[in-house]
Amino acid sequence: MGTVNIFKLNGENGQMLYNGQKPIKTVMNLTTSITDLKFGPTSQVLAFCSKWKKNALRMVHIPSMTAYQNFPGAAVGVLKYPFCLDFN
Repeated sequence: MGTVNIFKLNGENGQMLYNGQKPIKTVMNLTTSITDLKFGPTSQVLAFCSKWKKNALRMVHIPSMTAYQNFPGAAVGVLKYPFCLDFN
């Protein structure tokens, strides 16, 4: 519940070859199940959300593998229950 595992890509054309490898990072910033997950256009940011709790949207900076602590910040109360997300 609320856990995102990030794996390193192996293989041709970015295919993920899962052979029992462990994730390079496990992000547990939400307490409810994840309903949407998207990478930004440059794959630098991973965003994920849960429609089961107010303001349950988090972003992770992939190169440093750290979650943005100041997000959603001022948007608190505006997001309500995020059903989906996307980058523009």
